[in-house]
Amino acid sequence: MSTCPSCGRDAGTNEICPHCGADLKRRLRVRTFGILSIVVAVVGVAILLFFAVRAPVPTVRVSDIQSTSNYAYVQLNGVVSRGPNYNPDSQSITFWLRDDTGEIMVSAFRDQTQELIAADRVPAPGDTIALQGTLRVRDGSPSLTIDSADSMKLTRATAAAADRPIGSITSDDNLQGVRVVGEVRQINAPFTGLKLITLRDATGAIDVALPTDFEAAFGPTPPITIGQSIQVLGAVTKFEDTPQLTVRRGADITPLQEAVALAKFMSLPAITEAQVGKWVRTQGEISQVTPGDKNTKFTLSEGDKRLTVLIWPNAWAVLPQADFQPGAELTVQGEVSLFRGDLEIVPELASDLEVLARAAPVEAQAKSIGSITSDDLKSLIVAQGTIEQAVAFSLGSRYDFSDPSGTIILLVWNSNIDPQKQREIFTVGTALSVTGEIEDFNRQLEIVPRSLEDVVVITTPATPEPTATAAPEATVTPTATLAATPTVGPTKTPAATNTPKPTEAVVSGPIVPFSSITQDSVGQTVTVRGKVVDTSSFSAGFKFLLDDGSGRMSLTLFDSTYKFVPNRAGLNLGADVQVTAEVTEFRGVQELQPKSGRDVRIITPGSSAAVPVTSINQLGKPGELVAIEGSITEVKGFSSGANVFVDDGTGNVRVTLFNNVLAYVPKDRLVPGAAVRVYGKLGAFGGALQIVPALGYDVIFK
Repeated sequence: MSTCPSCGRDAGTNEICPHCGADLKRRLRVRTFGILSIVVAVVGVAILLFFAVRAPVPTVRVSDIQSTSNYAYVQLNGVVSRGPNYNPDSQSITFWLRDDTGEIMVSAFRDQTQELIAADRVPAPGDTIALQGTLRVRDGSPSLTIDSADSMKLTRATAAAADRPIGSITSDDNLQGVRVVGEVRQINAPFTGLKLITLRDATGAIDVALPTDFEAAFGPTPPITIGQSIQVLGAVTKFEDTPQLTVRRGADITPLQEAVALAKFMSLPAITEAQVGKWVRTQGEISQVTPGDKNTKFTLSEGDKRLTVLIWPNAWAVLPQADFQPGAELTVQGEVSLFRGDLEIVPELASDLEVLARAAPVEAQAKSIGSITSDDLKSLIVAQGTIEQAVAFSLGSRYDFSDPSGTIILLVWNSNIDPQKQREIFTVGTALSVTGEIEDFNRQLEIVPRSLEDVVVITTPATPEPTATAAPEATVTPTATLAATPTVGPTKTPAATNTPKPTEAVVSGPIVPFSSITQDSVGQTVTVRGKVVDTSSFSAGFKFLLDDGSGRMSLTLFDSTYKFVPNRAGLNLGADVQVTAEVTEFRGVQELQPKSGRDVRIITPGSSAAVPVTSINQLGKPGELVAIEGSITEVKGFSSGANVFVDDGTGNVRVTLFNNVLAYVPKDRLVPGAAVRVYGKLGAFGGALQIVPALGYDVIFK
């Protein structure tokens, strides 16, 4: 007896149920259906995978990515526009990819990062790249994560790099691979992870940006020193609007055995105004040496032709100054400029000058002090006497130097003898033998030693007395001349050798007042806070006078530091700033020099916009700080910058923008017809008034 599975009744031994007619012999079991379902599912998935792995990954453009694209696996094609940045702690690499529709950030993490490094596939600016990965869209901002190093294919921008003169590289070459050769002129590290190398050839100069984060993976950069000739393989990138070269790794920098020529030699008579703005190399005989606070000038001559050699304090400080005397034969290279109708050549480094032949030695005549007269002017005299009184000023010290026959002023320039040596040797009561040139200042004779070698100590007092009494600054001798540029300031003075000076212990603790910073603080690192009360510029950077209520102190930012100050447009009059910087000394005055632009924190931004506007026809005397508003009528470039003429309806005035200031003015808006507001110092040039802004951000377009 059996039961029918369809109706549940007893079907007996029948093959067909007598009650419902179900076929009891051929009916399939449920288990059979289960097995068939599993087989069909497995075969279906296999077929799906077969076609899925062979289907192409969809290629998308950056502008096509929407919020619905989140977690989509896609392919992007484009050019590396920024980066890469490497974080060794998280083992991540980030860079930016750009196509013709937009830009997107791409990241790789841990295993993928190590795969990229091992396969030498870390992208660099300008590389053409095709990669696949997973999209992430957060708050409307898309990014892509690389899932495998094998999914990225790239063509190096430097694979077909062309040899280029530095001067031919412009912003239009952005992201193009190039190969250049030149001489290293400056090396800076604006912040951790980046090294900037200024390279120059006969056509121009350019900064080379070398990321140092990958040195552990790709190997260290070969040793590079100032004055060395190197070859650089990299891609053109832009820092703001200025072209620079970005190098992928240190191995792309190759030292050269043969020196790169920076300038073509020209005889001194052949140098004319046609060479203004160009580098040349020439030689001649020094006919005159004119020392000064802001610069030192040589007059170089060949026959009837004269040329001024302008040397900035940083170069003059490391030169063998005793060799640069009238009669010496000199070779010099630098940029030719025109200042008040006179041609000048301006060397950048001390290595740009070389004495070919020293001046014939001049025999010094021994005289008692009382016998020295005006007939001895410009003569080399040896005199013995005793220091009776000392008065210090910013450029040096003046001493009453006496013997039984009379008294003469002993003038010692800081540029000739180090101030520290002066304090040690020129003490009241010390008997000296001094060799020096006789000068006349305000009808008073002075003996001026050329170097420490011209001073011999005969006896010292038993009890040392103070070396100098603070006094008002003395007037510079008549031989001092103005600098080539109206806006000047302190210039960083490098050490006499390339060996860096040991760093003093970093001062820790709270913000220190200016009143506590003394000469003993020189070399220390301090943190201060103050308000900007004045701004100025000089050939190599900018100065900001800070006031914290207890005193005032200058913050000196060289251009290589200033351009990395975050939100630097706010570093202006009235700004509240906090600075961590090294205390340095310039001409006997302490100042602050941060090692990085990021050490300057702007708490409250400032601006010159609050300075009242003055009508051009109401402008006063030179030296005043003024603000004007008007329209640009003309723009004229010159070797050191640009002259911009502004008209406000009451008059027209020239605004002089020197190159270091002009670099921070939007050049595309500096055109006739543009409405502009200018703040700067009122000066005079060629009998006409001019305004000289200290900062690029003092030129505001309406």
